[in-house]
Amino acid sequence: MAQVTDAECMILGLLSCIPKGCYGYEIDKMLSGTRVRIWGHIAFSSIYHVLKRLEQKQMIACEIEYVEGKPPRKRYTISKPGEDALHENVKHSLSEVSRIYNSAEISLLFLPFLKKEEMQEALKAHLEMLQESYAECSAACAELSRYPSLDLPIMHVKLHQSLLVVRMEWVQSFLIALHGKNDEEIESGMKWMMQAVLHKYQNLS
Repeated sequence: MAQVTDAECMILGLLSCIPKGCYGYEIDKMLSGTRVRIWGHIAFSSIYHVLKRLEQKQMIACEIEYVEGKPPRKRYTISKPGEDALHENVKHSLSEVSRIYNSAEISLLFLPFLKKEEMQEALKAHLEMLQESYAECSAACAELSRYPSLDLPIMHVKLHQSLLVVRMEWVQSFLIALHGKNDEEIESGMKWMMQAVLHKYQNLS
């Protein structure tokens, strides 16, 4: 199976919907219009890097168009290898469960380096960001619901929204647990957890 990144798969998918092809700035408009960026994390500046990689892999074709008085423009279309790669990767990705990594989870292992007030401040900031993302998802659902043909993108946004709910509930629970503890109790508990993890891996090695 030809491997493609999530960003490459996203752009191949968009191009597959437009047989005549489109320009880079049009791809950016589609990403914004369908709210794909809520879960896709692809910036405008990176679109052209992704297009270049796909062109090198021969998964897309590029035709340069010349218009008098204007700079040349590149029109991109998906190729047969691109269609095959998209089909294989969509089927594979949909059938597997991927581990979701988050830098906040890594930081939890090293909480003893922070005082209680610092932990609370950081977690409250994290919670605010989650709430902002949730509000953005709600706005996206309201906008997309005006178009019946976009019911599948709405389901995708709602999936992302449900994951945000789980994270918000977890952060709130953690803040409640911290409330009744002092720095010494927190440090002792977290160091015990770290020692248990290290002991486990030392025994495995």
